[in-house]
Amino acid sequence: MIQEKNSEEIIRSNGFPKFEFTKEIHKFGVISEGEIVVCDFFFKNIGSKDLVIKNVETSCGCTVVKWERKPVKIGEESHITVEFNSEGRYGKQYKVITIFCNTLSGTKELVITAQVK
Repeated sequence: MIQEKNSEEIIRSNGFPKFEFTKEIHKFGVISEGEIVVCDFFFKNIGSKDLVIKNVETSCGCTVVKWERKPVKIGEESHITVEFNSEGRYGKQYKVITIFCNTLSGTKELVITAQVK
């Protein structure tokens, strides 16, 4: 019987990078309409190859993302900065940030939330 490899074994044997985030969801809590809030998502490359972030897309034009556009070496740490502009927004906000990268899955999603008053 052939035993399936788990993702950790595939990453090690095929040489893929892998994210390890300190958090994948950031809750801004209650903010005022028009307020601009910023958070950082810190991560480490715990894979066996340099991590390359090819692109980052957001689910809304109200969210801007910044990151260093250089490979993150094995064992190295970096971060992605997310800025949310609540101008013209009201109520519960749920925004998805999609990272396109050279990991085994090819993408990683982060989330920010806020309650805009």
